[in-house]
Parts: sequence; C-alpha cells; structure tokens
Amino acid sequence: MLTRKRKAIFFVAITLVSLFLYLLFPSIQWDLNGLVEAQSIDAGRADMFSPNHMLYRPTSFVIFKVWQLLGYTGNSVPILQAITAVSAALGIGFFFLALYHLTEHLAISIIGTGFLATSWSYWRFSTDVYYITPAAMFVTIVLALLLCKKQIYRSILAIGVMVGLSILFWQANVFLVFSTVVALWWLKHPNRFGLIIAFLVVVGLVVGLAYILTPVLIFERHSLADILTWGFSHSSDGVERPQIWGRWELGRFFPAVTSAV
Repeated sequence: MLTRKRKAIFFVAITLVSLFLYLLFPSIQWDLNGLVEAQSIDAGRADMFSPNHMLYRPTSFVIFKVWQLLGYTGNSVPILQAITAVSAALGIGFFFLALYHLTEHLAISIIGTGFLATSWSYWRFSTDVYYITPAAMFVTIVLALLLCKKQIYRSILAIGVMVGLSILFWQANVFLVFSTVVALWWLKHPNRFGLIIAFLVVVGLVVGLAYILTPVLIFERHSLADILTWGFSHSSDGVERPQIWGRWELGRFFPAVTSAV
C-alpha cells in the first residue's frame, strides 16, 4: 500500500505527464462553443456571467488579463486551451487517486488512468476550449475524496465545496448532488445523516449565494421571478434562446431517461 508521500509523487508525475501531452498537441479545429467563450473573454463584455457556466468566463478572464500584464499580446484562445489542459491533467491526477483508493493496486490504477487520459473523448475535451473540462476536474476531486473513506468525515466540507464549484463551472453537474448523497449513504458511516445534511448545506450555500447574488448585484434583477428567469436561462441576459440549448422542463425528464437507457 502506498504511503501518502508516494501517492503524492505519483499524482504529481501523472499530472505532469498528462499536462505535457495535452499542451504538446492542442486542437487546431476549434469547437464553436469554445470560440463563443473566447470572444466574450476577449471583449470583456457584460455577458461575462452565464448561468450555464457561471465561473468559467470570469475565472478565465482574470487569468487572461494576468498573462496580458506579463506581456502576452495574442487573443485568449491559446490561454483558454492551456486552462483546459491544466484542468484535464489535474483531473487525470485526481482520477488516479480515486482509482487507487478504490483498488489499492498501483498497476491497475496506472493502467486505468492511462486508458482515460488517452481515450478519444477525454483527449478531445483536453485540447480545446471547453468549460466542461474544469467542471470535470472538480468531479474527479469529489470522487477521490469520497473513495478515501477513512477521511470522509474531515473531507465533507471540501466535498460540498467541490460539488458546488463543479455546478458553477457547468450547470449540468447539479445531478452530482444526488449522486454524492447516494455515495455518502452507501458508505454506511455511523453519522451518515449528519454528513449528508452538512454536504447539502455547503452545496446550497456555495451555489445558492452565487445564483442569487450575481443577478441581484450585477444584472440588477431583484424580484424572485427575475432571478429564476435568469438562473434557468442559458445566456446571461435571460433572453430565450433556440431549442438547441434545451430547457429545464419536467416534461423533458422521462424522454431523456428513456433515451439514456
């Protein structure tokens, strides 16, 4: 069984190797969604806060501005690709930890991590501009923390914060709340009710405050109806968009479940 120091060494090594590969082979065919993000960040427009991926644009904008202060003169796309690569590499590192916590077998953990790191879908989302990749990084952190059962009581605050951040980087991760509750129940901790309540409170505070304060302070939406309209829209201005983006509607739930099965 690996000591904490050796696990840290493997984590750093796997993360650095992954980062090297993703930075060495950036995508040259950019996804249109990524270009929309880059245009918003380049322009520093008022639609910096999108309810669908609340923290991605402002976080990337700050990093982009720091690079400009350091002398960078190009557009934001290479910087955003680097952010994607770093997020993906860290995600691979944390996935290794999760796999090792699950199997306690070094060879299996390394091989499984290698399969994920070089799979087509993960590679594709590691070399272009995507807000999904930073969100996935937080998911792998949650997975690693959940599978470290011996420290689950001390990790519950971090798990709640990480789930909240995953939602704020991509709204679809709201389903991770249910998955995490099931996982906490499955662990059969003596105080699992307390763990679940603490987790829900932390997630609620992180996500709730963000989705209330942003429309109120930035977009001057003060009524509950306006806040909900903003929160359930894909764009920051709350204007309806074509159906390609989908909607949060109960009627869509059962067809989606059927198609998934």
